[in-house]
Amino acid sequence: MKVGDIVARKSYNKDIVFKITDIIVDENGKKIAILKGVAFRIIADAELSDLEILKPTNIREILMDKNVESILYRSLKKAKDRDRRNMRGLPKSAQQPANVYGVPGKVLQIDGDKEYLKICLDVYSQLGIPAVGVAIPETNQYKEVKNLLELKDRSKSPETAPSKGLFLYRVKY
Repeated sequence: MKVGDIVARKSYNKDIVFKITDIIVDENGKKIAILKGVAFRIIADAELSDLEILKPTNIREILMDKNVESILYRSLKKAKDRDRRNMRGLPKSAQQPANVYGVPGKVLQIDGDKEYLKICLDVYSQLGIPAVGVAIPETNQYKEVKNLLELKDRSKSPETAPSKGLFLYRVKY
């Protein structure tokens, strides 16, 4: 195993997906991996023997609850079907798909962790949610929020994710 590998801990029944950020040797000579959560904000450590490298197919299965995936799929399908029905009588020039959930707006994701921010922006993009992401250290976030919300000049705004739809399943702390 090496730094950068995506792993799970066997002793915890592979409950959380981690990325190895460092490998150290403890006072007993055992190799210990320093782990950073991929979907959860957690830092942990584990002996290398307790870790299992995950393949990309395994990662999706562990990260994405099947029930949530099914709800997302059905919800997006219903919204798209509704849009198709509503546009049937319109001339071709007027047939522009609306926001999937009919809710205009954009997500502003402010995060202290650049890797986690990228994951979030990728998910927003996959779900079709208009999103802007900014990586700001947590100690400075409160100072920047107002400026970011009031920012009118889009050339100065942070990178955006492509727009499409909206869905919030759960917020965990």
